[in-house]
Amino acid sequence: MSTRIRIITTPGGSDIPEEIRKGWVGVELDVLGKKTIPLCSLADKNKYEGTSEVYGVKTKEALEALRSKNSKSYQWFMSKAKLGDVICFLAENCLEIG
Repeated sequence: MSTRIRIITTPGGSDIPEEIRKGWVGVELDVLGKKTIPLCSLADKNKYEGTSEVYGVKTKEALEALRSKNSKSYQWFMSKAKLGDVICFLAENCLEIG
């Protein structure tokens, strides 16, 4: 059985407007995996400030789920974001639901 998450708080992303990031709240997604990653310093991208757990999800499926929850956020990501095959969400913004 695969793990699912619900985004429960606004994800980070200083280059994405907050109102757009808020669109993810309530979206439910299937998880590809969970891992621990180093966190870069906001002041110096070459320094690390601890670690955090993240969930990886398929970008295409995440955007489809976002579209059904918040079309404005979906449109922003489709027109402005350069995304790979996987999007990661910090575990602190998520709740495992199954």
